[in-house]
Amino acid sequence: MKAFEKDEIIAVYKAADLMVLADKKVLPEEVATVDEAMEKLGIINPSALKEIKQLANLITEDDCFGALAFLDGEQKKFVSAMLGTISSSDGDIDDNELELWRKLCFNCDLPIMSNRQAIHIFQSY
Repeated sequence: MKAFEKDEIIAVYKAADLMVLADKKVLPEEVATVDEAMEKLGIINPSALKEIKQLANLITEDDCFGALAFLDGEQKKFVSAMLGTISSSDGDIDDNELELWRKLCFNCDLPIMSNRQAIHIFQSY
């Protein structure tokens, strides 16, 4: 997979954060999955992660969607798999999480997959 640029990582984090917040409950399993995704993208330093979080809070949903739409195919596959993994990480796939995932897939041309496929793909990165 091609390395993500910093602005792309910010958009990925924003999408992940939207997914965590979609069901109005922030659970440790979801946060751990987001942290794992950031590690997979090379963000392992706590201060770098803090900066990504702060910058993600400054961008709009539209900016996030726009950045994700321009990722290459393999990067989009990673993002979709990450979102599916976050949504199922707490053992309960909320309707709002599914709705957000579908919205991101449709608006950003992310690949559609099942949660089971998402988990398998995410683990492979």
